Amino acid sequence: MISFLNPDALIYVYIVLAIYSIVFIYLAFRRKRFMKLIGLKDSLHWYLIQFIKLTALILIVLALSTPVSIHLREKYFFVEEIGSEFKNVLENLTVLHVLIVDESLSMLYTDGNNNSRINYAIDFIEKYLKHVSLNDLVMITGFAENSEIKCIGRSSYCLEKLSSIRAGRNYTDIAGAIDFAKTYADASQYPSVFVIISDGVHNKGKDPFEKIISVKEYYPVLFVRIGLDPRANNFVFRIQESGVRSVSMNVYTNQTVLQQLPIIIDELRLESFIAKKILRIKTMYEEYEPYPILFLLLTSCVLIIISRIEGF
Repeated sequence: MISFLNPDALIYVYIVLAIYSIVFIYLAFRRKRFMKLIGLKDSLHWYLIQFIKLTALILIVLALSTPVSIHLREKYFFVEEIGSEFKNVLENLTVLHVLIVDESLSMLYTDGNNNSRINYAIDFIEKYLKHVSLNDLVMITGFAENSEIKCIGRSSYCLEKLSSIRAGRNYTDIAGAIDFAKTYADASQYPSVFVIISDGVHNKGKDPFEKIISVKEYYPVLFVRIGLDPRANNFVFRIQESGVRSVSMNVYTNQTVLQQLPIIIDELRLESFIAKKILRIKTMYEEYEPYPILFLLLTSCVLIIISRIEGF
């Protein structure tokens, strides 16, 4: 479909046609009398020249009107800001919260205080579960060299299973644990949230950073760094630089993180619906493709030059 960005300029097309028609009729009448007077037969050449002049003027007016071609395109966008009514609908939907907790030997370290890393991790999980929606499901996976499921069910059920989380196993395969948990999340078909709780130290398996990035393509991810082990600094820095959401639980920050937890959970929950395309909305929009105005102007100039072969 063709349209004009400056349609008001099109009025000049009618003005040009009206004025030129009057001038043309007057000149054609005089020319006809003159040709008859001198006894020559009129030629179509003069009329063609007048048509070229008119075309050149119309092209100039069209260029000033900025012609564009309009194409209807499909566009998908995700609802990120939703009203209270829509929030009530989402509250009744089920999200799977996948909590992956490090049970390796290094989680027994205390970082110079009286609280071990595993205690910080359990404290975080306990507070997390208390803020999870009653309609949601939780899967807690403990890992070191291998991974095992601690619980799958409602948050109230998983709260009773926190005592099964124990640190002290050899090796740490974060990437393997993510793969293990993702298999269940994929099979569930639920919108899912991945929460990885670890001191960040890993000594087995594939690069956990690459695995986290790959999971982020399908699910929102929260990385919870437990403690202050310097061996994890580079790994955590890469996570932060990549845009993956992360928080740090240690003697200095644990209270702040726990206070922010309800907001974090709500945001992760919303992101899970977006990732699952539940909040994807299809819309139509107009795409404007401008015609080459310079080409119209150059064409009109060429026509004007050609028309000077014979004037009025």
